[in-house]
Amino acid sequence: MPATSASPIAISAAESALPQRIRHLKTTHLDRHPDTDRPWLLVLLQASPSKHIALKKIKDFETVITTARYSLSCGCHFDHPVYSPNPQDPTRHYTKEAQYHYNLHHLKNAVLWYNSSSDYLLQIIWFGFELHPPLHSPDDYQKTLNACRWGNIHNRLKNIPESRPLRDRYHSLQMDSAIRQIRELANSLKHRCLFELEESPSPRDPTFQIDTNDPTDYIWNSPLLASPVVKYLDLVQALITTHDLLIDFEDYLIDLLGFDQLPEVIEYGKTHLVSPF
Repeated sequence: MPATSASPIAISAAESALPQRIRHLKTTHLDRHPDTDRPWLLVLLQASPSKHIALKKIKDFETVITTARYSLSCGCHFDHPVYSPNPQDPTRHYTKEAQYHYNLHHLKNAVLWYNSSSDYLLQIIWFGFELHPPLHSPDDYQKTLNACRWGNIHNRLKNIPESRPLRDRYHSLQMDSAIRQIRELANSLKHRCLFELEESPSPRDPTFQIDTNDPTDYIWNSPLLASPVVKYLDLVQALITTHDLLIDFEDYLIDLLGFDQLPEVIEYGKTHLVSPF
């Protein structure tokens, strides 16, 4: 086994408090009410296929956001054994720079997973309120899933006056500064370039010019090609805020769809779900 250099590193009070903060993040609906899992399935046997699908999408959302939370938790520790960048040095080091670099990998995963979970919220709305054409086959489902976009959802909801609070709340969610930051970073990861931590030095970005003897050629320099840079604590705080906002919105949808009534539905023998539209 390689030798280990485990001398404590100096971290700020805010950084040392992160694991405890993550443990106190808001929990998902099924985490808080595990006994409702089976009653939901029993009641929904008498509901439409869309209600069944909406319930499955709630479970999918909670699975994705649990993965995101795990990645966030892994990115908030400063005791990762990291090998020295020197191949001749077999010792594992606990340097601050190494911890930031290690945490960054987990935080990139958290950004992607939290951003992805927003898609499931749209699917809960799309199927839960049956805003789509009737489903008669697997092909119908696939086409309906492909059409699950906010533009299509909004076009159908805007004709329902009672849906105004839902539309306003979804708009507020998407415009929140933390949600927007995570969305922008996720898009950067997927389509443009990686992002870096301000505390973790990265290699110098290239500057180059294509030699075509054309005086109008542009010099492709580092500002154009550079990766976005974020502060570690700012990123973690944005992820924490995003987590709680997404859970709050899920709870709102569960209440709006009438799924919160399901234990009572069984108790009183009702056979339908009550929702405002």
